[in-house]
Amino acid sequence: MKSAPYLRKRRAEPLTGEVEHGYTPASMSEGPRRNDAWSGMGTGWGIVSTLLAGILVCGGLGYLIDLLIGAGRTFFAVGMVAGGIVGVYLVYVQYGRRDGDGRA
Repeated sequence: MKSAPYLRKRRAEPLTGEVEHGYTPASMSEGPRRNDAWSGMGTGWGIVSTLLAGILVCGGLGYLIDLLIGAGRTFFAVGMVAGGIVGVYLVYVQYGRRDGDGRA
């Protein structure tokens, strides 16, 4: 009988000295495999969430400034644009600065 490929065989020795055979999941510290179809999904979601967070945070600050000084929606619009710029910059800093060999 074949086992699932993500399981590996382990040997556990209880205190009685008897050997017990079983399976344990592979460790999660191995990192993503480059040939895995889902390996880039984490990076993609990280980029999307960074862009949205920049827009929402700066837009929210602009909205609060508009409420405090009563300037209509001027600072809200400026905050949204500034948030987009800040989000793109943060994505560049976190994911885009690579050397020629592909390492940060």
